[in-house]
Amino acid sequence: MTVLNFSGVSNGTDLSALGFTKEAGSASDSSITVTSGELDFNFGSGIATYSLPLSSGDCDISCEFGGYYASYCSPIVFRIQDYQNYWAVRAGDAGTINLIRVVSGSTTSVSTQSISRNSSGDIFRVLAIGSLIKVYFNGAEVISVTDSTWSTNNKIGMSVRLGTELALITTYTYIDPAVAVTSINGGSPITAGQSGIASVSTGFSGLPATITTNASGVTCSNIGGTTNAPTFTISDRVDGGLYPKSGTSVNFTFVNGTENAVGAQTIVKKSTETKVVIASPLFSDNTIAQAIFAAFGRTVAAADEFYHTTYSDLVITPDTDFTVTAAGSFDLWLYVNAGADAGKNYYYAVTITESGTIVIAGGLTAAGLTSIGLTRAGQTSAGL
Repeated sequence: MTVLNFSGVSNGTDLSALGFTKEAGSASDSSITVTSGELDFNFGSGIATYSLPLSSGDCDISCEFGGYYASYCSPIVFRIQDYQNYWAVRAGDAGTINLIRVVSGSTTSVSTQSISRNSSGDIFRVLAIGSLIKVYFNGAEVISVTDSTWSTNNKIGMSVRLGTELALITTYTYIDPAVAVTSINGGSPITAGQSGIASVSTGFSGLPATITTNASGVTCSNIGGTTNAPTFTISDRVDGGLYPKSGTSVNFTFVNGTENAVGAQTIVKKSTETKVVIASPLFSDNTIAQAIFAAFGRTVAAADEFYHTTYSDLVITPDTDFTVTAAGSFDLWLYVNAGADAGKNYYYAVTITESGTIVIAGGLTAAGLTSIGLTRAGQTSAGL
């Protein structure tokens, strides 16, 4: 990683004195210079583009603003063909970030995203790997497109296009070679506890030593595979432990020494499980909510979720009642959506007897004998 910090650089220093090359054809009276430790984008009579070469067209570039930056300067330019042909990321106006492609000096807006700018400290970042281009604002992905135009051009830099723009850039950072995670599990969601998860990365010099996540309860182990095609296993739910609900997007950070990159993938329930989002749970006799409460004192609430295996023609409804035509057993996980236990998962072994009675966690308990008993739900919903 290379970090260019402009603090302490003498006023009036041109960007070409800091390792960049002013591209041939650039307007001589347009320039990017240092003022009070920040960059000024000074427009004269035409485009001026500054560049430096990387090892390939893949790039990971970011810049940080020390103040409320002006619109339409191009603080991140990449895959430069020449001074008036390149990709760029810029602030389009007070409330947008733009990914643009400049061809023969004419701008095409490829994608625009609304943002909330701050008085200082905003960070623009672009990650371009092959035909995939992603733009980030303050760490959050805001734009993602697929376009192979100039994908092998290996120069990055900055460009002056319009007006006299005070860009207020304090640092400019790039990674060469770019390190990125481009695919996890082939783009498909990962199931809880899945093993042998395949991934594809680029730029790493060795197999990641660790893979971590931003989701409580999700850890990664058994890292194998090859340098840029590692495999790994994720942890499963633990009774009473935190674990994301099905459908949550999780960030996976791959780390090999100083090299690190983040890829996102959704974690979902297992394929053998049925998801039920609870709405208006019933606490009448012989409902699952009542059985859990009677046996463990836990109250199932609206927006909680069940993930359960099944047998026969079992159907659990959002109010936690059920229908089934035969006795049997199944596994049930309760995801707690809110309250002191928000994010926790609780496991229950559930048996439905021939009489339609619910027995929680195996064996006939006081709850199974007295709170539930042989009731209407057991006689009619379950069937005998």
